[in-house]
Amino acid sequence: MENTHIGPFHILEKLGSHRRHNVFRARQTEQGREVALKFINLPPDIDRESVLARVNREVVVLKQLEHPHLVKMFGAGIADDSRIFFAHELIEGETLAALLSRRGRLAADLVIDYGGQVASVLEYLHHNEIIHSKLTTDKLIVDADGQIHVADLRLNRSRKRRWDAARRATLETAAYMPPEQLLGKGATAKSDLYALGVIMFEMLTGRLPYEPQTMAQLCRDKQSRTVPRVSQTVMSCPAWLDKLIRKSLDPDPKSRPHSARAMIMTLEQISSVDQRQTASAAEITRGFSALSMGADRTAARRALGLRKRVVEPENELPLLHSIPVLAGGLLLIAMIVSLYVFWPFGGNPMELKHQADLLLASDDSDDWREARELYTRIMKRSRDEALTAAAEEGYFRSRRKSMLYRLQNGASPLERPEIRELYAIMEIETAGEWRDAMHRYERLMENIEPLDDMRYVRWEAADRLDRLRELEKEAIAFRERYQALVTAAGSPDATDEDVKALEEAREELETISRDNLFLADLHDQPTID
Repeated sequence: MENTHIGPFHILEKLGSHRRHNVFRARQTEQGREVALKFINLPPDIDRESVLARVNREVVVLKQLEHPHLVKMFGAGIADDSRIFFAHELIEGETLAALLSRRGRLAADLVIDYGGQVASVLEYLHHNEIIHSKLTTDKLIVDADGQIHVADLRLNRSRKRRWDAARRATLETAAYMPPEQLLGKGATAKSDLYALGVIMFEMLTGRLPYEPQTMAQLCRDKQSRTVPRVSQTVMSCPAWLDKLIRKSLDPDPKSRPHSARAMIMTLEQISSVDQRQTASAAEITRGFSALSMGADRTAARRALGLRKRVVEPENELPLLHSIPVLAGGLLLIAMIVSLYVFWPFGGNPMELKHQADLLLASDDSDDWREARELYTRIMKRSRDEALTAAAEEGYFRSRRKSMLYRLQNGASPLERPEIRELYAIMEIETAGEWRDAMHRYERLMENIEPLDDMRYVRWEAADRLDRLRELEKEAIAFRERYQALVTAAGSPDATDEDVKALEEAREELETISRDNLFLADLHDQPTID
């Protein structure tokens, strides 16, 4: 389908495929923007007019949705009798599934960040009475700035089957679905919370809580097996995060978190400890949690394993409940809980900077990404302007190294346009068209501001341009010396020394012209005019 037109879209290239759909990069000419076109195979024996009416109704709703972590819907149409297509915002990045395939698993603070971003989308959708129903790591796109974008949204309503939904889920999708959805009871907002719990479990451990071998076995495991604990695999997982994920995976929807908002507040509470480096004794000792906010207060407290405090009658208070001892005990409990639960988030900015610098200096691409995460934390937390500036530079140096690592195997169609242009110029340089490459590097640098988010592309272009300019200067200097030697050796008064110097220069030319293509044209010239 490449280089063809579908309505207002010019299809450029294929981005991916699935059993029921294919995705292409396309250009919407009138708007001057690139989009992702997703073509979906229609169920057999379906009325075309009915399809068109349903698609139009669906698009009217989806186009109105606006959220920074939700892939924007632009429109839809019918390609032919067997396919419909949806035009979405094109996000440059990689799926969370691809990221986990490369890295294995992620640090707890990054999981909290990603989980909070996804939960914010779910809160927004649920508020608009829409559910995702098929949330998986393949449906989450991570851009270069670590922002999550939820993709593949359709107009799903609670407990209602969409008109073109597949009759049977695939094993890959079923791994993220709750047991009631697999049993055909219909998806709800609690189904999305279950899927997010599976995703966070997978991000932390690098595996699924229940491995999908057969559909029947998967259903039995999700209904009857004990909900796995993240801490059995990842000892450093914060206790509250472990409990939140376990409750999200509860077979009983009523025992899961009350809402996406409750999950957001819980994740924010854990994350805030990372920023202020201390836990709130008041919150810990009175058993407060964001999960306790909302209508389902009892279930929320149970999600954290909390119980109501029983107060003894005043005249029967034992010695251990006296005010001084109790205050000291509460302080000690707060310190212990703070160290146990939140220790993984510790480290002052200077120590983090040193650790990030060491990671950046390694030869492992995963280390560079980890360094980038540490630099980001420093930029968010440090009040030292010099340290923040140094962390910012390290962050973009890390992005530059990651970019060059990816470009070793060519430029992916998902790369940003600036990166794809840089790669095209590098190919021209490799082909020996150095002067053309120099002009293109200059133009690329003019299009990227020094403090732009793509500054690391500018840095790479600048360094390559400087190297070519140095080679050009060396070539000019050699040409001038070579011209003088040719003139001296060709004069009537030439000496043996002049002829020998010219021969040595020609031998030198054989060596240096291999690395300096600006001198390639001298090989076949006995003289230079």
